[in-house]
Amino acid sequence: MRRKKLNVIRRPGCKDWYIRPRINGKSEWIRLSDNKAESERLARNYERSRMLKRVEGFNPHAEIGLVIDRYLRDKKITLTTKKSIQRYEVVIRKFQEFLERYAIRNVSEVKPEMISDYLNWREEEVADRTWNIERIVLSNFFKFCMNHEWVLKNPVKKIPMKNVITSEPEHLNEAEARKLLEYMKSKCYDVPYYELIATLLHTGMRLNEACYLTKRDIDLKRWQIIVREKVIDGKVWAAKTKERRHIPIPLEIRGIVRQLMKAPGEFLFQNTNGRPMKDRKVLERLQVACKKAGVTRVHVHSLRHTFTSMSMERGIDPRITQKILGHKSSAMTDRYTHMRPEFLGKVMESFGYTQPIANDEKSPDRG
Repeated sequence: MRRKKLNVIRRPGCKDWYIRPRINGKSEWIRLSDNKAESERLARNYERSRMLKRVEGFNPHAEIGLVIDRYLRDKKITLTTKKSIQRYEVVIRKFQEFLERYAIRNVSEVKPEMISDYLNWREEEVADRTWNIERIVLSNFFKFCMNHEWVLKNPVKKIPMKNVITSEPEHLNEAEARKLLEYMKSKCYDVPYYELIATLLHTGMRLNEACYLTKRDIDLKRWQIIVREKVIDGKVWAAKTKERRHIPIPLEIRGIVRQLMKAPGEFLFQNTNGRPMKDRKVLERLQVACKKAGVTRVHVHSLRHTFTSMSMERGIDPRITQKILGHKSSAMTDRYTHMRPEFLGKVMESFGYTQPIANDEKSPDRG
């Protein structure tokens, strides 16, 4: 029996256009748009999505455009940062556009040769590191398709990653960090740029985590910052790892935190409109400040590397640093650590064989 078409209608008392499908046996109003043409397009996509969802088992007729839309909707839920969501969408849309040169309609028709053609084309356009990221995104997309039984195999699986030389992460040394903070403290900003940068350098927090801190996340009795899942503007916000953690507030920035807690507004670091500070604005201010202060021009995330390196040089247990950073493995924390040549020299200057090792006379002869 042919399914009845979903009509686009106006809900009584509303100017927008709706559809009214039956969901679990009940009619539900679903708002589409205030534009009728746009609403009709969305209604068609909705119906196609429902049809695809009802199909069980391997479905060779899953349309590429529909599958990509489903995949990107899933990524908006599972990815935690806007930057990651945008990166995935750019890669997948570029791939979708490339596939238009082939006479195919369904995702099951995508062959390994097509993937190779696409990646060979991209090889001429982007650096190896970016190429690897795009390959990872495509592989993830086809894993998603396999999980939904829209394809039988992952056509990206046999395409190897490129070997990329890992460069040393950007960071500031102790003197540069001090100069940067002194310069920013001397400026009169409308929003707390100095306070934010000081907090990042002293806690190793991610920028997104700091920007979305609310005053309820600050425990002044224990002097701790609590990074946790919360609802902001009706949406659930979570850190990159989606795990709750407690970050100690060092003595040097407790005065800063205390002053910010007294300011009006919900967020600890907010702009003139009382909203969380924007990543791009923070980066712009940081790089201008680096130039004016005469220090290495770094990215905001480099402050996290700086914190990690300084923690190591001060002899803080690597397990504690790992816990503060929210890393799941010590290997990740190690990658963030940079040891200055001067520090290595100072540590090793007393190394030698002419002086006996402490308690050596009590040690058994090892032959």
